[in-house]
Amino acid sequence: MLHSLFPTSIAEENIKRIKVYPNPGKNYIIVDSDSKQEKEIYDLQAKKLISTKNQKIDISSLSRGIYILKVGKNYSKFMKE
Repeated sequence: MLHSLFPTSIAEENIKRIKVYPNPGKNYIIVDSDSKQEKEIYDLQAKKLISTKNQKIDISSLSRGIYILKVGKNYSKFMKE
């Protein structure tokens, strides 16, 4: 299921283009990206949990764990404390 959303051909440089901090985050993360595109957060089962255009994203409602952030065609992983 995860592979259908996140193809295995994602280049490593695409993962590095988005900076997320603090990582791990507790109540929020900040996405350091020039993109004004929608920022989407997925769990590891590829379920979309959050969609926003904000740079500062409230993650307080998420459970502790690892998540995927998608901005356009770029991806990044982050942890929620």
